[in-house]
Amino acid sequence: MKILLSTLLALALAPGCAVPSLDVMPRYGSLDIDGSFGITNSGTLTLADLSQAGFEKDNGVLGLRADLDFGAPRLVISLQDSSHDGAGTLSADLTNGAGETISAGSSVDSALDIGLYQGVLTWDLFPGDTGELGIGLGIVAIDIDASITESGGSTLDIDEFAPIPVISLRGGVKLGDLEVSGLLNAMEASVGFNELSFIDLDLFARYAIVGGEDRLRVSAGLGYRHAELDIESSEDGEDIAVNFAFTGPYLLFQLSF
Repeated sequence: MKILLSTLLALALAPGCAVPSLDVMPRYGSLDIDGSFGITNSGTLTLADLSQAGFEKDNGVLGLRADLDFGAPRLVISLQDSSHDGAGTLSADLTNGAGETISAGSSVDSALDIGLYQGVLTWDLFPGDTGELGIGLGIVAIDIDASITESGGSTLDIDEFAPIPVISLRGGVKLGDLEVSGLLNAMEASVGFNELSFIDLDLFARYAIVGGEDRLRVSAGLGYRHAELDIESSEDGEDIAVNFAFTGPYLLFQLSF
């Protein structure tokens, strides 16, 4: 991840030596989770519903995004972590590579920590003072740490780290002190015994409350993020499938330099 971000930064600096503008945006919001998951060591892979298994909404999600604007290219780096814990009932059998099984109908305690980390470089196709449209590429790293624990019984774990190359589309409209912006990242790939698809849409509107037109400005706003991840993996005697969708609003505070 560090190598990729360094490469993206070098590509951004390549056109010239202009000092970039920097937007730093701390975020705070909520993230609801939906989808299914499954683990098996043989036979047909069946999927259990996330909500029924007790994975709950996180109402205290912290995030950070930084935009480095070099004129034509723009580098976007963002970090976000959320936790989804709770209790519920399994709707499908789960069996890991060691042969440990939690049967459908069992009462379970569920825990999921997921991190979304991205570095994306886009180039403006239609730059302008009022509107802009850019296309580019980058990587989104997804870190999944999940566990299902049967009451008085076994614990099954899913620990997946997936660096995903993405194609990105960025657009925005600026009307005086109000700016609306969106970033879309997407990819679908199949490598060996692993298949994945990913889509991430981040929309926000911000209003300048203090400062100049471009730099030394303070803004506040509202945003909305929707991310979908579908992974199928076969390794270490396990077939694993996860299908997660994360959706939720957030507040943002922006410092522009």
